[in-house]
Amino acid sequence: MNMKSPLLWCTLGFLGVAASLVACTQDATLPEGMAGAPSSAGSASVGGTPSSSAGTTSLGGGSGTPAQAGMAGMAGTASTTAGSGSGGQSGQAGAGGASGGATTGGSAGSATGGEGQSGGGAGGGSSSPAVELNGESWTMKCSKPDTAADAENRCYLLPPGQDQCGSGYTSVDKTLHFGGTPGTTYQVTIRFQGTHEAGDYQGGTKQGPKGEFLTGATHINGGLHTWLSMEVSSPAATYNPNAGGGAGSVQVYDYTATIPIAGGATVRLKAFDIDCLMHRYCQNNDYKNCKGYVLPPISPAASPIDGSFLQMSVMSVTPM
Repeated sequence: MNMKSPLLWCTLGFLGVAASLVACTQDATLPEGMAGAPSSAGSASVGGTPSSSAGTTSLGGGSGTPAQAGMAGMAGTASTTAGSGSGGQSGQAGAGGASGGATTGGSAGSATGGEGQSGGGAGGGSSSPAVELNGESWTMKCSKPDTAADAENRCYLLPPGQDQCGSGYTSVDKTLHFGGTPGTTYQVTIRFQGTHEAGDYQGGTKQGPKGEFLTGATHINGGLHTWLSMEVSSPAATYNPNAGGGAGSVQVYDYTATIPIAGGATVRLKAFDIDCLMHRYCQNNDYKNCKGYVLPPISPAASPIDGSFLQMSVMSVTPM
């Protein structure tokens, strides 16, 4: 073929221009939103720090629009810290951190918005409004055994330095302080664990599988069995956590109850026994060599409590 032929050169020139047009068309930037597959949307982590609710979308190789406000971390499990979410665009507050769901509760959840606004939520951790309640108990240790022939599992609970009961003995009386925001009422879920004799109560609203927790009950006049009470200043109410099973029966407790407590309220725990005699748990019903109930880590097997106890673990604190 004659390489100097004008017709050949014109043909080759035309083919070169066509190829350039195709290449330019392929390299052109597509309109925003058309090119580049979007990255997956960020999802909230469980018990940790979530990614933003919207992922960054690649638009024709460029950067995407800002992510929206961060989602809240979901509830932690077993002693984990509640998650926190960071806000995206300025002026949008992040959602509140959910509560820790552990036996001992998680730390306070928080979510920070674009301008530093925060959400609430806590279990029984160090920054929870219920930190003073978490781990508190009605613990009553025997002063001496009852040696009467029909004593069985009874023991004396006497005032310090005394060998007579007198008109009764208030062995527990302590006032705790609930934190939180004044003017805000919280729903507080508490787990009660331990063993105690059931008190002499009548009436009231019941919670728990066997009605172990009473609201607004009255104490039977002259009742001989231990009266445990939890007095909340606001909303004002008195609760009794050792009901169920019949007065004087020894119960092993493990249940939850939910009550309202206002920010800044006080919570008073009391235990009173009119005759200073207490029925207590004895392993294998061995009353002569009574060994108390063991609930690790509250009462290690090496030194079980000789007496009775009922401990609180805050499970969640939720603003109403």
